[in-house]
Amino acid sequence: MDCIEGKYSTEPSHTSPELGEDDQIFLNEKSTKLLIELTGNPTHGFKLAREIGTTSSHATTKLNEFEEQGLVTSEKQGRRKIYSLTEKGRAKAEALVDFLEAEG
Repeated sequence: MDCIEGKYSTEPSHTSPELGEDDQIFLNEKSTKLLIELTGNPTHGFKLAREIGTTSSHATTKLNEFEEQGLVTSEKQGRRKIYSLTEKGRAKAEALVDFLEAEG
C-alpha cells in the first residue's frame, strides 16, 4: 500500500475523458486502497478495513459497490464473506497502481 500513501487526493487534478462514471468511486483514496489491497489473496472485509484504516461498514459498502460493478466476487465462508478480484477488478487495480506510480 506504500505506493499510494500521500500520493492520491480525493480532488481530481484534471478532467480525464478516460474516467467513466463507474470510475468516479476511485476518486476516493480508501476505495482505491481497498481495490489494490485485494490484489493479494482473497480476504474478508474486516481484515481489508483494518489494512486500509477504515471502518468495516465503510469497507463493506464499497465492496458491495465493487461487486455490483463486477470488480469483485464474494463467497460466504461461515459468518464471513471472502472477497476476491474478478479479471475486470484485477485489470482496474493494476491500472490504478500504474497510474499512481506514474504520478508519484
